[in-house]
Amino acid sequence: FLKQDSKNLVLSTYVNLFLALIINCLLFIGLEVPSPQAPEQSKAQLGNNSLNSTFSIIANITKVTTEKPKVDYHSIPQILDPALSLALWSVGLMYFALAFIQFVVVTLTYTPMDHERTYIDSKTQDMRWLETLATMAVIPLVIVLRMFKLLHMSGAIGLPIVVLYTAGLCWTPEVSHCPRNIIARFVATAYVSIKRQAIF
Repeated sequence: FLKQDSKNLVLSTYVNLFLALIINCLLFIGLEVPSPQAPEQSKAQLGNNSLNSTFSIIANITKVTTEKPKVDYHSIPQILDPALSLALWSVGLMYFALAFIQFVVVTLTYTPMDHERTYIDSKTQDMRWLETLATMAVIPLVIVLRMFKLLHMSGAIGLPIVVLYTAGLCWTPEVSHCPRNIIARFVATAYVSIKRQAIF
């Protein structure tokens, strides 16, 4: 594998792309989104209402028709079919295995060189801790928003990726250089590794 690592990495990426397509198809077929249900009156409650006065009946009907159902818009859809769930987990494990192999190969071959260039670039810069901590603050912010159900799951995943990706772009030598601290070096190195092109 390592003899032609770049070509094999690209081929494994195509395989992962095909597996991701299968995963999305399974999710599209199997996911069931809970829909809000209007509140219903029980038979006992309707029987008691028939014995009440006309005013009480009208008041109860008005209360039922005007009451809005409580809906958790941040609830996570589920796959109820066991066969689809097993298929999804199986394809997901294959996807994870290939992605992990890619990660190990890139980490052992390219990342040390990328980190060395980032380290040399950051030696002439200031620490810039305020800038770094402001960037990393997105992680606890997302956790707090999810705890209070103020952020959808897609936002909880996408927002940190966008912020860290943008920070890695800004901390390259071509833009504003990398701050002289270990957190910024890690983010900048990860960005360079992600953006690395295939070498044939």
